[in-house]
Amino acid sequence: MKIPKTIRIGNKEFKIKIKNRISWSKKISGQINYDDKELMINKKLKGRDLESTFFHELAHGLFHEMEFNYPQMVKFRNDETFIQEFGLNLRKTFLDLLEKQK
Repeated sequence: MKIPKTIRIGNKEFKIKIKNRISWSKKISGQINYDDKELMINKKLKGRDLESTFFHELAHGLFHEMEFNYPQMVKFRNDETFIQEFGLNLRKTFLDLLEKQK
């Protein structure tokens, strides 16, 4: 799957940046910055790892957007295990949809 350059989450458009270093640590695979409207992914990731990180960060963004109407979503957005599982399922569903459109 080709990672897009931008994605709309709610009414905000996020730039997607593939970077050498996300933050203070080389080990971080991805991060979403709500203030700067950026979704960042580590440049070293390829294939499935790249896609999974994209969907993981997208899941954070979706739950952050939902918090405005459902404040209880903050506990899910900050639960890395939940977000990882949600992101992986989001990836599977999305890729299945793309496959069916061929």
